Amino acid sequence: MEVDGRFSVLSDLNLVQEMLEIEEIKLRMNHYGIKEKRRILQSSIEYLRNLPPQQDHFVINCLNVYSFLTSNIENGSKDIAKELRLLLLQLSFLLDQEQINVSTRNKVSLLCEENFLQSEPESRNYLPGIFLFLVLESLKPSTKEQYIKRLLAISHGFDSLDFSTSGQLFNYSCLLRCFVHPSFLKSKEGKKVLATLALANEG
Repeated sequence: MEVDGRFSVLSDLNLVQEMLEIEEIKLRMNHYGIKEKRRILQSSIEYLRNLPPQQDHFVINCLNVYSFLTSNIENGSKDIAKELRLLLLQLSFLLDQEQINVSTRNKVSLLCEENFLQSEPESRNYLPGIFLFLVLESLKPSTKEQYIKRLLAISHGFDSLDFSTSGQLFNYSCLLRCFVHPSFLKSKEGKKVLATLALANEG
């Protein structure tokens, strides 16, 4: 399937699926102009909004689109940069979807964390998804210390998390579990994370 200027965003979701399944799209995008690249991004965003949770490979394809365009973005292309932020935000909404492979969600989280640590525009919007993913992975019996270390790395943003709203009740429940979990209580990084969380949410 060829993607050109006549491609109509969301004219057919099946068409979007087919486009995202083309593995060599990363190579072919070298030949696309700004208009076509924006359409690919917009279609990826809209497809993710309608994504059945089990469609792991489409998430991977969207990650490939993001990674390719991020490393090949033209100078001064503000529209592309805006679409890239929207795509990453949409991907961050999938971080709590356990139907999607944890390795795929980890790749999404790492991208979001990188943007946040580099203080990219609007990157604080990724924090709720990052926080929930890293906490849930930290609370697993077979948890790896890297997840707690990654939580500590983003801990300066904890004060922007609001656990008082109804939409954050699950996050708050996970937060409480951290304070009694051995992985947090037995490591220096874990104790620092707990201290930062306590200060950010005191009262």
